[in-house]
Amino acid sequence: MFRPLAPAYRAPHRRGTSIILIALIMLTLFSAVGTAYVFFAMREARLAQARKEEQGAGALPGASAPDPTDTVNAFLGTLIYDTGDGNADITNALRGHSIARSMYGRDVLNPFNTTPWNGVGLFHETTAFGDRANQINHTLMMIGVNPYLIDPEHMGDRGVTAGGVPAFVAGARNYVSKAAGYSYPDLKDFFAGAVDPITGAVLVPSFHRDWLFRDPMRPATESPLSPNNANWTNAQGGLLTLRPRPFEHPQFPRVPPNADGSYTGDVQNWPGGYTYGLDANGRLGFHS
Repeated sequence: MFRPLAPAYRAPHRRGTSIILIALIMLTLFSAVGTAYVFFAMREARLAQARKEEQGAGALPGASAPDPTDTVNAFLGTLIYDTGDGNADITNALRGHSIARSMYGRDVLNPFNTTPWNGVGLFHETTAFGDRANQINHTLMMIGVNPYLIDPEHMGDRGVTAGGVPAFVAGARNYVSKAAGYSYPDLKDFFAGAVDPITGAVLVPSFHRDWLFRDPMRPATESPLSPNNANWTNAQGGLLTLRPRPFEHPQFPRVPPNADGSYTGDVQNWPGGYTYGLDANGRLGFHS
C-alpha cells in the first residue's frame, strides 16, 4: 500500500521558467515594434515637411515638374519645324526662328513647299518701332500700354487690341519668304552661332546679336547685356531680344556679371573651366 510522502520528502515546486521566458520575448518584440514605429513616424514627419515646403507651406498644391523628355521634344520640335500662329503659339519665343523656316519658309497657303532656299530673306518695312527687319521677337507683348504682335514672314502686324488677339488669317497680309539661299549667324538664321575654331571662344551666340541689342547711347566697349542698356526697359527693346526683360518680368533673373564685372550671357564656365580648340599638332582637344 502506497502512502503519500510527507511534505518534508516531496520534491520542491518548480518555478514558472517558461512564463518568464515568454514575458521576456514579448517585451523584446514590443520594444522592437515600438522602435520601428518611432523611426517610421520620424521619416513620415520629414516627408510631410518636405511636401509642405514644396507646395508653398501648404497654401496651394505645387505643380509637378514636366517630363524632361516632353520638354526636350517640344524644344527640338520648335527649333527644327517651328510653331504655328494660334493663341497657343504666340507666347513661344522660338516662333519664326526654326531651321526649316530658314530653308523653306512657312507659307500657310503653300504648306507643301519642297524647294529650299527660294525666298528673299528678311524684308524691310518702316514701323513705329523702327525697321521691321530688326524686329526678331514674334511673341505677343505689351509696348507701353498697347498689345503688339508681329507674325514672321508677314508684313504689318496682327492688329491686336485690348479686346483680344485677332485670329491669324492666311492671305490677309503679304507673305515674304525668309528662305534666302545662304546660312549665316545673322537675323535670318537667328538659331546659328559662330565659334573660334582655334580657341573655342564663342564669337556670336545663338539667339542673340550684340549689335542688334546694343544701346547707341552707351560706350562702345560696354556689353549690350549690361543692366545700363536702355533696351532692357524702353518700348522697342522687347522686339530686339528673345530673353525675358526685367521690365515685363521683374522676377526673372537678370544676366549675371562675370567675376571681372563684364557681361557675356547667362551660361558661364566656372573658374578654371574649359574651351575646346586645336593644339599645336592640329588635334582637337580641350584647354583650361
